[in-house]
Amino acid sequence: MTETMYALAMITKAGVPSNKVNIGVSSYGRSFKMSESLCSGPTCSFEGPTSLAAEGECTGTPGILANAEIDQIIAWSDNATTHYDAGSESDILVYQETEWVAYLSDNSKKWRQDLFKKLNFGGSVDWAVDLQSFNRDTASPMEETEDEIDEQMFGGEPLPTCSESYTTFEQLEKDADTMPPNCKALYAVQAMDALLSKALANYSDIMSHGYDEKFDVYAGAVVDSASKNVVDFYTGNGNKYFTCVVLEFETCCSECRKKNPQPDAPASPQGYDKTDIANPKDLVNKALANSQNLSPQIKDLLLTLRLHSYQGADPMDAVDALGIPVAMIADAVENMSKVAAIGKEIKDEEAKAKRSEILFGFLSAILFFIPVAGEVMSAVAGLATIGRIVALLGTLGNVAYDSYTIVNDPANAPLAIFGLILAPLGLADVVALAKAARIARDMQAPDVLKLGTNVGKRLGTLRKVTEICKK
Repeated sequence: MTETMYALAMITKAGVPSNKVNIGVSSYGRSFKMSESLCSGPTCSFEGPTSLAAEGECTGTPGILANAEIDQIIAWSDNATTHYDAGSESDILVYQETEWVAYLSDNSKKWRQDLFKKLNFGGSVDWAVDLQSFNRDTASPMEETEDEIDEQMFGGEPLPTCSESYTTFEQLEKDADTMPPNCKALYAVQAMDALLSKALANYSDIMSHGYDEKFDVYAGAVVDSASKNVVDFYTGNGNKYFTCVVLEFETCCSECRKKNPQPDAPASPQGYDKTDIANPKDLVNKALANSQNLSPQIKDLLLTLRLHSYQGADPMDAVDALGIPVAMIADAVENMSKVAAIGKEIKDEEAKAKRSEILFGFLSAILFFIPVAGEVMSAVAGLATIGRIVALLGTLGNVAYDSYTIVNDPANAPLAIFGLILAPLGLADVVALAKAARIARDMQAPDVLKLGTNVGKRLGTLRKVTEICKK
C-alpha cells in the first residue's frame, strides 16, 4: 500500500488531476509455498524459482488464487488461519502449513476504496469481478428453452437419468465431481432429506425420553464449573484488585475455624444449585415443531425435482437455501445426544474436561435451536445468562462465543433463512427460496466458520456439488 501511495503522489504531483485517476483493487491473492512449515514473519523463505504454490480449483495456476477460492479454503479447511497485516494493509492466509497467500478481504478492499474516495480520486477498478465468487454457468429456464440448455450442457444429447440414490454427505463428497449436472440438485436434496429425517427422529426421542436427563447433566456441570471458576478468579486475579499486605499471627487450633470464619472465602454463591439454571425446554420444543414442518416440504420438493417440474427458478437455490438449516438442526441434535453419554462417563481426574464438553455440547445445541424457533438470543426469556456460562468453557468457549454472537444479532443470516423457508409452503415459493439462497451465498467465510466445524464441512460438501468453475 505504501508503494501505491507513492505512485499516486508522483502522478498527481506531475499535474494529473486526482479525479481523473482510477485505482485498481484486486479480487485475487498472490500465493507462495513456504520453505518452513507454519513460518511467520519477514524472515520466512519460499520455494522457487518457479512457484510451487498449490493451484486453485478454478484458476489452475500456481501463485494465484481467486478470492472465491480463498473464501472457500477459509470456510472449509480445518487448518486455515488468517490475520490482517497492518504494515502492508492486506490480509494473510496460511493453510496446509506451508501455503501462504496475501490478498484483500472484502473489508480491506472497502477500506482502500473509502480512502481513495476521501482523497478525491476518480474511483476504483476491481480486477477482476469474475474472481470474487463462484457462479453457475447454466442459464435460467426463463431465458432459454430446454433444448438449448440440453445442447449447451450435453451437446444435444438427452439428459442423463438421475437414477442414483444418495443418503449420506460422504456419498455426495465422493461423487461430486462426476455426477451429471442436471442431477446435482436432486442428489443434494436427497442427502439433506436423509440427514434431516434422522436428526428429527433423534430429536423427537430426546424430547420424549431424554431431554430432562440431559438438562440435569448440563445444569450440574454449570454448578460444578461455577465453584471452580470463582476459585480460579480469586487466585488468578486477586493481585489486580487488592494491593495491600496484611501481616499478622494467628494461633492455629481445632477451634480456629469456628472463631475466625471466612465469609469471603472462594466458593460458589450460597445456595447456587441446578434449580438456578434457566431451562430452555419450551424453546427446544418450539424448534422441534418448526423443524417437523420442514420435512414434508422437502419430500414435496424431491418429487418436483424428480419430475423435472421445478420451473421458473434455479434448482440450486433449493440446495443453498436448505444447506444451513438442515446442517444446523443436525448438528444441534448430535450435540444434545452427546451430553448424557459424556455425563455418565465423568471420572474425578477428567472432570474438568468432561464438564467443558457437556457445557459445549448443550450450549451449542441450544444456540442452534434459537433461530429454528424463530427467535433472537436476547429475546428469549431465561437465556440472558448464557453469555456468562459460555465464559466457563475456556478454549471451547471461543467456539461457542462465535455461535453466540451470530444468533444474538437480530439481522443474523440463519434466522433470516429459517424465517423464509419455515413459512407456510416456503419451499414452494421460488421467490422466497431464491432470497434465502442469496442470503446463504452472501455469508462471509468467517461467519460460516462461527457455525462450527461439522456445519462447515457439510456446507463445504454441498458447495462442492453446486459450484461450477468457469474455465
